[in-house]
Amino acid sequence: RGTMAFIMRGYSRALERFPIMTNSVTTCVLYGTGDFLAQKIEKRYKIESPGKSQYNYERTARMCLFGAVCAGPILCHWYALLHRMTSV
Repeated sequence: RGTMAFIMRGYSRALERFPIMTNSVTTCVLYGTGDFLAQKIEKRYKIESPGKSQYNYERTARMCLFGAVCAGPILCHWYALLHRMTSV
């Protein structure tokens, strides 16, 4: 009934109507967020690559692009296949 339920209903509808696009956008956001957090953790614990002096926006953009163009569509089909194979 709350905001989160409203968001989840919308997301579920989007998955039903546009599964590949929805998975691509979701994966793009997750890969980008994961890379952002990874870079922040690297900086905090001083485990950055040698010569790195600032946040690497290009790296995050590459991760987002990979998530949207490669991982999202591929995993959408992969999980559908797994679901068909494991359904009884």
